[in-house]
Amino acid sequence: MASEFRPSSPSDAAELGALAERLLGVAGGNPMFAEPHLHWKYWSPWPHWQGARSYVSTREKRIIAHAGVLPLICQQRGQRLTLLHPFDWMSEPSAVGSGAALLKRLASLADGLLIVGGSALTQRMVRPLGFRALGSVTRYATTVPPWLGAPPATSPEALADADQPARCTVSRTLLSDESDVERGQATPPWLTFERSSSRLREYLRCPALEMAAYTARSGDVPLGGFLLGFAPAQARIVGLWFASARSDDHELLIRLARRQAALHPGVEEIVCMANAPTDEQALVAAGFAAVGSVPMFLLASPSVIGPDARLAFQMIDGDVAFLHHGQPQSWLASLASEPAARQR
Repeated sequence: MASEFRPSSPSDAAELGALAERLLGVAGGNPMFAEPHLHWKYWSPWPHWQGARSYVSTREKRIIAHAGVLPLICQQRGQRLTLLHPFDWMSEPSAVGSGAALLKRLASLADGLLIVGGSALTQRMVRPLGFRALGSVTRYATTVPPWLGAPPATSPEALADADQPARCTVSRTLLSDESDVERGQATPPWLTFERSSSRLREYLRCPALEMAAYTARSGDVPLGGFLLGFAPAQARIVGLWFASARSDDHELLIRLARRQAALHPGVEEIVCMANAPTDEQALVAAGFAAVGSVPMFLLASPSVIGPDARLAFQMIDGDVAFLHHGQPQSWLASLASEPAARQR
């Protein structure tokens, strides 16, 4: 019997949660499949995207495959392009080929598909489907600065001043001003995804993860801004946007983001992701260490995104921005355990 491809709806919530438990190993009560979060990531409107954000394939009215999508916008040669980043991708093993067929249908909805990371099975499947490897994205992490270990009586204001770069100020923002962010653009061979205020504001509404946005200045000079997310015991620099092209200013903005993240109660490590050389150099200079990488795959016509193009990726460009399972999952601890695991 032929399958039907359609957008999912809130009436599918219980079935999708059950599928995730069975196919993805998600525990019951996982915050990623709580109904408020499902509505936010699948069914609420998304800026600059008129399509649905979750699709299913069904057979005899039973869901056999699913994927959520995150729309990403960039520009090349004056053309505005939309790529879809699939997440929560799952398919019934008995419905052979249903997951691949779903991805092909998703590819027809935009200018291409972008997959970053994914399971070992996903990474094995994408090449036969026509995806091309596009390098990797590095994960970075750092500990909370030692100055935050001050006695409990120390005020937050005093802690902030202890690591405050001279003449720098950080202000929380509701992102009501479009000038606060970057527009997706090309700096060959790199393409940068759009950072619109309307899109960033959506992350502030995320039910599963507390998020906050900030702008920063050095004296009277704007440095840009950053979006922070707070998972259990972990702060994430979800997104960065720069008002200056100077590498020193990039490093300074990241240091300010690290300091602001460290002030949040319960934070034990601060993490970020990047693959653009300027971002990676600034992260290392700001005290972050590489803790592994994940591969990137692109499905798009070479006439749309050329074979030499590279896509600058940050956490905000994938579901890793808000993905967590309700328990601390330390990137630094996982790196430390890898050598021991290889010896067993």
